[in-house]
Amino acid sequence: MDCYRQKISADANLTDQDGKSIMVDCSVTLPLLFGQPAEVRVGIPNEAMPIPNFKTPWQIKTLQGTEIITLEDVHYRSLTTKTLLKRKCGSTPVDLSHIKSLTIEMAFKSSDYRFSIYISDTEYFRTLSLEENQYGISQIAMFSHPTLGEIVLQKYSIESAMLNSSGSLKLHGYRLEVECCRSNTSPESIINTIQPLLDILSFVSRQRVLVLGWEHQTENECIRHWKYPLNAIQTDYALYEPRSYLMSRKVDELEKMINIGLSNYYGLDDSEQDMVHKLSFDLCSSVQRRDDAKFMALFTALESYAKKLSLTLELDETRSKSIQLIKEAAKPHKKVDHEVYQMIMDLTSDIKKTSAADSIDNFLSKHRVFKEELWSIRGKSGLLNIRNHLAHEGNHNVDHQGLAVATLHLTILIERVILRALNLKLESSVQWELRQEPWLNLEYANRLKNLIILN
Repeated sequence: MDCYRQKISADANLTDQDGKSIMVDCSVTLPLLFGQPAEVRVGIPNEAMPIPNFKTPWQIKTLQGTEIITLEDVHYRSLTTKTLLKRKCGSTPVDLSHIKSLTIEMAFKSSDYRFSIYISDTEYFRTLSLEENQYGISQIAMFSHPTLGEIVLQKYSIESAMLNSSGSLKLHGYRLEVECCRSNTSPESIINTIQPLLDILSFVSRQRVLVLGWEHQTENECIRHWKYPLNAIQTDYALYEPRSYLMSRKVDELEKMINIGLSNYYGLDDSEQDMVHKLSFDLCSSVQRRDDAKFMALFTALESYAKKLSLTLELDETRSKSIQLIKEAAKPHKKVDHEVYQMIMDLTSDIKKTSAADSIDNFLSKHRVFKEELWSIRGKSGLLNIRNHLAHEGNHNVDHQGLAVATLHLTILIERVILRALNLKLESSVQWELRQEPWLNLEYANRLKNLIILN
C-alpha cells in the first residue's frame, strides 16, 4: 500500500575501493519500519561519461542538506562506464544489488542520551497481551544487563498517511531501549555486548531475533543506522505447527526467565558461553533450512561440543589391555627402528579416542539432560546413524516424515542442554503444553525408526 515515507535526495561523493571518486545523484526513500526495504537510487551524471571502472565496494556520502547519508559496502549489478552520451543533462542509473548498511546523521538538540536497538519480530511477541500508551509504545519487559544496565523491550507503532486516500497505515515493530549507557561507548560495542540477550530471547521464542538497525541520540545529533537496507529482514518460527514456546504468554514470566538466564550466562566460563551462543544459532537460524540441513547442523554442533566439554572417560579393561599389548609389541623396535616404533605406538591414540556416541552420552550426563523418552543416539536407526547416512549419501532413501520427527527430537535434546547450562526451569503450564506434541510419542517415533532409512 502506498503511504507517505521520508525521502532524501542530494548530490553525493562516491568513492570506490581504490580511492577513486566521482560526483553522483543519490536518492533514498526510508522505510516506515526497521527491517522493511528502503529505496536507494544512484545516478551518474551523463556529462561525466565516460568514467573509469569503479571497484566495489563503494562508500557514498551526501554533500548537501542537513542530513549526511553514508552507504557502506555498495555493490552493483550493472554500470555503464564507456559510453559517451549525447544528452548531458540527464543521469545514468546504477542497478544496485547490495548495500551493507545505511546511516543517516542529522543535527538534533536534546538533554537526553538514548540508544535504541531495533530487532526483528517473532511469532511469540505477537501472542503477548499489551497495553499501548498515548505515544504508541507498549513496554513489554525490563532486563538487567551486567554492563549496560537496564534494557527495556518495547513494542512501538508507526502511523503514516496514505497517498491516494484519506486513511492511514499503522505498523508495529520491536526495539530494545538501553536506558543508561556511557556516551563514549560505540554502537558496534553495544550491539556485540547485547548478543547474549538476543540469543536467549531467540532460544525461548524458538525464532531468531536479529538486529535490524539502531538509533543513537545525543545532545547534538541523532544517528540512525539500517542493516542491509535493500532487503526485507525477517525470520521464521524454527519448528513445526502448531507453534509452542519455551515460556508462557505472561510478560512478568518472560521478564523473570530472561533475567535468570542472562545472569546465569555471565556465570559460565568462556567455552560454555560459546556453546550457548552457537547452539542457539543452530536451533534458530536466520534462514529457513530443510530438515536434512538442520539435522546435520544440530548434530554436528552437539557432537563438537560433546568432544570439547565432556568429561574424560576412563579406559575399560579391554582397551587398557590392548594398549599394554601394543606397547609390548613396540618396545623391541624403539632403539632399532624409531619410525616403526612410533607408528605402532600411534595405534594407542586410536584406542584412547572416545566414540561420538560415548562423547555425546558423557556430555549429556554431565549436564544432567534427561533423554530417555527421546529418539535414541545409538542403534541402527539412531540419531548418529542418521547423521552418518546424511553425511555420506545425502537425503537419498530417507523417509522425510521420519527425518522431520527425528529432527524435532534432536532439537528438544539440544534445548534441554541449554536449559541446563543456563539453569532455567520451564513453567509447569509450558511443560504440559510441550508434552502434548504428538511427534514426541515414543511409540509413534519407534514406528518411524523402522522406515527412516529405506533399503
